[in-house]
Amino acid sequence: MGKNKFPYLTKAILDAPTLKLPRIDGKGVYEFKAYPFGEAGLTLEPELIKEIRRGLVDCVKKYFPDFDLIVGIDYEGGIWGGLLAHDLKKGFTEFFPLEGYKSSFMGTILLLLACYFDKPVKFVRCYTKRYEPFRDSKKSDKYGFFKVRSAYETKWLGYNRDSFKPGSSVLLFDDLISEGGTANASLNVLINELNVEVVGMQVILAKSDKYREVERKWSVPIKFLAKLNENAVEFSV
Repeated sequence: MGKNKFPYLTKAILDAPTLKLPRIDGKGVYEFKAYPFGEAGLTLEPELIKEIRRGLVDCVKKYFPDFDLIVGIDYEGGIWGGLLAHDLKKGFTEFFPLEGYKSSFMGTILLLLACYFDKPVKFVRCYTKRYEPFRDSKKSDKYGFFKVRSAYETKWLGYNRDSFKPGSSVLLFDDLISEGGTANASLNVLINELNVEVVGMQVILAKSDKYREVERKWSVPIKFLAKLNENAVEFSV
């Protein structure tokens, strides 16, 4: 067996604490792991940031060598997607959360500073209701909005229509994929509303093989840096 190239990421995944939240359908409790690279309020050590950063660049260069734009999903996808776009010298935009727009940009800056100064970083969310009037009235020509539903919450994401040129090629990015609800909603907007070519989707962590259902539905390849396989972690690069 070869040497593990991602010891900090492996530990972060396997040692992540379990959180419990009530399901929005009223059917009990939803349990999920709080990974430090995907949850606000948790500390990211510089060694972990550097491992993920290096691994994502290797993944995208291997699986998606040619595209125009990275589209980050939500707060965490925006933070890491922005960093990836910086490292690959690609364009970047995001499906931003309505309650925290612009916070992902600052998160990307914090990741860069943490790597530069070799210091840990902790994310918090910045809240604003700036875009809610547009969402509720649906009168905005510049911004579009769509709803994402998970086991424990329903939220709105928004996007700037001017960021997308019809026929351009984009890489969708998120920190992790679980049931596929967010990925399905995002791909629907990109393909059916914005008319762009989606070359694929890159994630840090696939929590199971359920992402393959999303691949089949949209005929879009989804690649992971890491994937949970029972009590072990496998890597794609």
